[in-house]
Amino acid sequence: MGREVFFLKVEPLRCRVICYNQECPWEVYCSRRNFPPSFQIKTLVDEHTCPRSNKSRSVTCKWVAGELVNKLRITPNLIQREAEEWFKVEYDISVGERMMYRAMKMAKDIIEGMEKEQYGKLRNYLSELLKANPGSTCTMSTHPQPEGLPKFRSLYICLEACKRGFKHGCRPFIFLDGTFLKGYFGGQLLTAVGQDANNHLFPIAYAVVDAETKENWKWFLHLLHEDIRDYKEFGWNFISDKQKVIFKSCPTYLFVFMHLCYSIECWIFWACSLGTGSSTPRGHAKSCT
Repeated sequence: MGREVFFLKVEPLRCRVICYNQECPWEVYCSRRNFPPSFQIKTLVDEHTCPRSNKSRSVTCKWVAGELVNKLRITPNLIQREAEEWFKVEYDISVGERMMYRAMKMAKDIIEGMEKEQYGKLRNYLSELLKANPGSTCTMSTHPQPEGLPKFRSLYICLEACKRGFKHGCRPFIFLDGTFLKGYFGGQLLTAVGQDANNHLFPIAYAVVDAETKENWKWFLHLLHEDIRDYKEFGWNFISDKQKVIFKSCPTYLFVFMHLCYSIECWIFWACSLGTGSSTPRGHAKSCT
């Protein structure tokens, strides 16, 4: 580690590698064997007399960009200075500023191109979902563009199997929540989940939107209401973390008995559904009307 090597000879049947420092005796030579078919090290001088260095001529812009692709998927807001520090910690290699700039641009182009290609396949994906789950609700909306393809806006999916499973095998509690998406293009994930007889979370519906706003929650709750039908007929009880945008979007679509609770109060409702608490939670339900 920390030393540069040079491939002096690279052939199909043999290979010789030496140290970049001409005064250093380090060397390794290997050649192919017939029985069994493999490569065997014939010469090894495992001694370096040259000092260590975190700079390597073997580091190329293409290799740096390839290593940055996965890193940028996890941390899309990674800046150049942080990337240089990451290479020092992860690989003990110092990458120049110009090479890092070119590599980050190349890696972002790769990621953006891949992500755009996946967005272009969304309609095919929804069609396959409808073929495999007839009766499902799969809706996608876009922003029309003056030139080029339309821009993605939102996506809503509620599988038919999830609808039936929730109505016939889950408790009448629906928990609504939203969370950040940490992908390259970001966004918000809106979810509606229940609890089955094994006390496990049961997904009902989910949506991908640009932000957690009042309009997006209205759109999500309207589609959810159409899928699971009226709360009066099935006795649904809705639980949330008391987000204002959910509270404001509730009355428009007849969710007039939606319970807005703090996180600790949510456990009281779950306990009541399991029969481990009192039959009626006192002072913890708040109607939207």
